[in-house]
Order: sequence, then structure tokens, then C-alpha cells
Amino acid sequence: MLWSDATHLTTFSTVKLWPLYVYMCNKLKYMCCKPSSNLCSHAAYFHTLLDAFKDFVAENTGENTPGNSLFMHCHRELFHAHWGILLNAEFFQAYHHGVVCHSDRDNRVLIATIQNMGACPCPHCLTPKSGFHQIAAERDMLQWKLLQCCDNKDQHHDKVVATHRLIYEKHYAVYSSQVEELLKNKSLVPTLNAFVESLSPTAFDLFCMLVIDLLHEFELGVWKAIFTHLLRLPESLNPSMVHELDHR
Repeated sequence: MLWSDATHLTTFSTVKLWPLYVYMCNKLKYMCCKPSSNLCSHAAYFHTLLDAFKDFVAENTGENTPGNSLFMHCHRELFHAHWGILLNAEFFQAYHHGVVCHSDRDNRVLIATIQNMGACPCPHCLTPKSGFHQIAAERDMLQWKLLQCCDNKDQHHDKVVATHRLIYEKHYAVYSSQVEELLKNKSLVPTLNAFVESLSPTAFDLFCMLVIDLLHEFELGVWKAIFTHLLRLPESLNPSMVHELDHR
């Protein structure tokens, strides 16, 4: 199993490390819990944009310093360049015989190449943020089926290639209106996905790769507050309903 998450190395500085872990999960759980079993190792280290790069951009743009959108774009490009190196023949063999990749929410946004908190933030479907209050309702389940994301050439790859021409050949800004016109309605970003580029011959679908676990998206304290509120709803109607909930 592959797992990646950036971590701070010290308490009072900004020094951090972004390793890619490899876990051997086909062992007894008692062995997996023991660090002495050495079932986890570092396979690679992801780089982030250096301060020197930001200085380089500032020197070459003068007073027209670009906003965070340019650095976000470069960060995505760098991330997928790393994966373009990692997705080699050995990875193909592991992929065919079963491999699991685990990542937190921020990394899932990078992997899916979608806008962070964009118009359609879910990597599985195109449900807009305005419809989030209907989560788990019957209408929401119907929308999820009708608006599922599909990694096809016309809707995804060709649009990203077109934005690359606008940015790198015609020198439009990363989030100019011309680029946004192609990508915004599906919350895409102008980055070619390394997984799609490398695994497309295997009928790989990027959007089916990412599993959404709603409970994993909550911090413990936030989920506790929400669960407490949910318990108060049946209790306000009938105190015995809480006991029925416990029974179920």
C-alpha cells in the first residue's frame, strides 16, 4: 500500500518532509503494528516549490507579481512530474496485481487534478456546492448517479491540453477568463494528470480511483459536535427515539 502525507519536522519552524511510504499490508495485523517488523519504508520524497523559485518569479515579473494561482499551478505540475517518474514498469506490475494508494484530502485534490473547494469539489461527481445540504437525501443519490465524473478524452484530457496551449504557447495567465471558460464548470485545473497519462492503456479511470470517506473528512471535535446535534434531533421529537437509535 502506498501512502503519502506531508509532515512538519519541528514545532517552531516551517521545515517539513513529504515522504511516500510503502506498507506491506499482506502480513498479520500484529506484525503491522510493530515498528520493529520494518513493514514500512520510504520509497520517495516529494519536493515542494523552493523559496528561490519564488524569488526567480519576482525578479522576472517586476511589479506585476502573480498571485497564488501561479504557484498553485506550479505546485500541481511538480507533484504530477514526481508521479510521472514513479509510474514506471515496476509500478505497472504492482498495479496489475493489486496496489492501494492512500492519501489525505489535500493530496486527493492534487491527485484528482480538481480545484480545491471549486464549484464541484467532489472528485466523484459534478454536484455543485449549492447542493451539499442535500447529502444522503434521495435527490442527492440521484444526482450522484446522473452527474458522475468520467475520465474520457473529450471531457477531460482534451480540455486540459487546450488550456496548456493557451498558457504555454499564447501566454495567458493560469486563471485567465479564457482558461476558466474551459475548466471552471467541471472544477478542472490546467495540469495533465500523471496517473491518466501513464495508466490510460489499462482502461484506468482516475475518478473511480479515489474513495470518499465522509468521516475521514471531519476533525474529531467537529464530528463529535455534529453527532451530538444529530442525537438531539430525535430527542427533541421523542426521547424514546434515542433508545430506538441505540437499539439499531
